[in-house]
Amino acid sequence: MSKLKLPLFLFVLIFIFSSCEKPLYHDFIGEKNSYKITVPYSWHEIDELNENADLCLGDSKQSQFLVIILDYKEDFEMNFSIEDYFALSRDSILASNNGSLLISGDEDALNFIISGVSDGVKVCFYVSIKEDMNNFYQLVFWTTERQFYETEIVFQNITDSFIELD
Repeated sequence: MSKLKLPLFLFVLIFIFSSCEKPLYHDFIGEKNSYKITVPYSWHEIDELNENADLCLGDSKQSQFLVIILDYKEDFEMNFSIEDYFALSRDSILASNNGSLLISGDEDALNFIISGVSDGVKVCFYVSIKEDMNNFYQLVFWTTERQFYETEIVFQNITDSFIELD
């Protein structure tokens, strides 16, 4: 009878572990605990993407990257609006990547897409601007130009997952 217990135990163990699925997504909290964002499970922190960013994430194998830049509203003039911050961000990315504005957000969506060249590689940036009571946020995604239109929905879903925690 004990000879049957070991194979049965192994069968049950294998069954349990084979039925455990890897999660599809996981959450990251910004350094200052002011927001949470949900990304695909294959994404991880990549600190060397931008030393000024609050959070740097990506999937190097898929060439999909995100940096979140947090700016304190108190560092800007009193009447500096999210629309002003949007224009500042857009113009800065356009200038630094010799880019072309493909799509700009409307009143309801402060997002824009820019194509450009970074380190000799053709890239597309998907940028979303957010704010809370004390901060402005730039969510700057990028991938190769060739992959962008397949990846844009991933970037939009991550943007939609952004939650303020304060």
